[in-house]
Formats: sequence, C-alpha cells, structure tokens
Amino acid sequence: MPSENAEIVRRAFESYVAGDLPGGMAYFSDDVVADFTLRVDASVGHGHDGLIEIVSTWIDTWDDYTEQLDEVRDLGGPVMVVLTQSGRAKQTGLEIKNQYAGLCELDEDGLISKLTMYENPAKALAAAGA
Repeated sequence: MPSENAEIVRRAFESYVAGDLPGGMAYFSDDVVADFTLRVDASVGHGHDGLIEIVSTWIDTWDDYTEQLDEVRDLGGPVMVVLTQSGRAKQTGLEIKNQYAGLCELDEDGLISKLTMYENPAKALAAAGA
C-alpha cells in the first residue's frame, strides 16, 4: 500500500499532468524550493511563483509537449516521481522523448517543501542513497 507521502506526491503530479496547475500547486508549500539545476533547466525557484516560472519557461520552448506520470515511489525519506516528457523544440524542430525524475521532500503539514529534479531515475535514486 502506498504511503501517505507518496499519495500526496501522486495527487500533485496527476493534477499537473492533467493540466490542472492550480490543483497541483495545492500540494506544495508556499515556500517550496524547486531545484532544477541538475537538468538543462538549470535554475532554482522559490515559492509557487518560482516553481511555475521554471515549468512554464521549459514548456514554452516546445510544441506538442506532453508529460505522463510513470511512477511514484516512497524511498523512506524523499518520494521519487518519474515522468516521461515528449515534444518538439520550437526553434530547431528536434523531437524529444525521455524519462526524468524528481525527489520530493514533504514538511510536517504534508506539503511538498522541496523538489529536486534529475535527468533520469537512476540519478535520483543515487542522490537519495537508494
């Protein structure tokens, strides 16, 4: 049975993938730290606005961009989320389809307080010591 933390992360990312950004943001703390420096996005955002800015900037560089939620796994501390993204770059026409992962840390209120994104699930697992 999935842990409560894993279910919170699942609901957040299911909302996001379904296009309900406000619904997804309800699962993030107001002062969330979003660290995307280990991916090509290469930035850190603070709070809801910071996270939305990073995600929006990335998505705006693609045509036909989609994401699908592949897995949510409680690692006994952080919760790992794995997604597949695909799209076509607006400037070059280059098509991508790749899997990436994030580690979510939750606060005492059951909200995601830190999100660190990784290029792939193996790097996220290594960072978590799993």
